[in-house]
Amino acid sequence: MNELMVWSEQLQAEATSLLEEYQLLHLCKQYGNPLIAGSFDLNVMVLRHLDVYIGSDKVIEDLFFALGKDLALRMKPVKMIFIGNKEKEEEMTWAVYTDIEGHEWKINVNVVSEATIQQMLQKQQKLKAKMTEKKREQILFFKQQNGYNRYYKSAHVYEAVLVEGVQDDMTFFKWLQHKKRAK
Repeated sequence: MNELMVWSEQLQAEATSLLEEYQLLHLCKQYGNPLIAGSFDLNVMVLRHLDVYIGSDKVIEDLFFALGKDLALRMKPVKMIFIGNKEKEEEMTWAVYTDIEGHEWKINVNVVSEATIQQMLQKQQKLKAKMTEKKREQILFFKQQNGYNRYYKSAHVYEAVLVEGVQDDMTFFKWLQHKKRAK
């Protein structure tokens, strides 16, 4: 197993421990239908970052801010940011920055509609079905490059590797350039 895969496994174990120790999913279930998506679910973590989604068609601002209070009490964040989308009132996020055993973690807790949760779940299942060890290594490699999170995001990497079959860095960066021009 290469260094990137070992690092990913270590982060996966830390994230699992964090979820269990702070009973984060149990807390989120009080507000709706939780889903952990992205790097954690695909087992391709490179950063101490978790994305948790709560599907709820009932969550209104009062409940969302109650969730924020519960997260603050439970996670003891160094900082916590509210992110709202005025166009889509059902999409609100708490970005929680916390220190756990000397490591900074960023945990985004997103409240979205139930329909969005179902779409995300289907998309994640399709991506997981295409995952192989070789593709996992490629994803981890692309997510370790300097431009990651600045010029491209995880979704770009997943699409390139798992959907488009990109296998090397030169092809990836050409694909990315073409993708950005097509917008």
